[in-house]
Amino acid sequence: MFRFVFPIITAAIVTAVASPALSTGLNNLNQCYTRHYSTKHMRSQPNQNVTTLALEIDAADKSIMLSGTNRAGRFGYDYYSCYENTGSDTTDPACMTFEAESQLWIKERSDGSIVITTRNTILSDVGGTNFEYGDEDEQNGHYAFYLEDARHSVLIGTGPFFSYRLYPAKADSCPKIEE
Repeated sequence: MFRFVFPIITAAIVTAVASPALSTGLNNLNQCYTRHYSTKHMRSQPNQNVTTLALEIDAADKSIMLSGTNRAGRFGYDYYSCYENTGSDTTDPACMTFEAESQLWIKERSDGSIVITTRNTILSDVGGTNFEYGDEDEQNGHYAFYLEDARHSVLIGTGPFFSYRLYPAKADSCPKIEE
């Protein structure tokens, strides 16, 4: 009986050593990640509404700022509060807006890039959804846009998931928002 257990345990140890966990949370990630989507990529993704994305991490207060430009050239952003999402081999940050309607998960890749998975993600010129949902708030001249033109819902836990791959960039590459 022990003859068969030993090789299995050895294989598990070798596998664990050969593929170490990548991220242990926001502290181990780069401060800034960006992506500019090519015209070719945008043609192949007709529902994708954002042409640029940036994710800035503030590990000290466990928050991020997601910003981007949509197909119409409008810039928008929103802030998220994050918590550590305990997993079997990594601690992937999960983040949500104050309203908790927009959710975002961060997964580090072996090449140093990250993949963010989002649901109900809206960016706006005032940082989030401080006005009615939709493309434009006629009364105040503000606008908001989803990352994807697709089925969305304001109910927590509903709506489709979308993923975006971002690459490490210098800290000053992420937009600075003055409020």
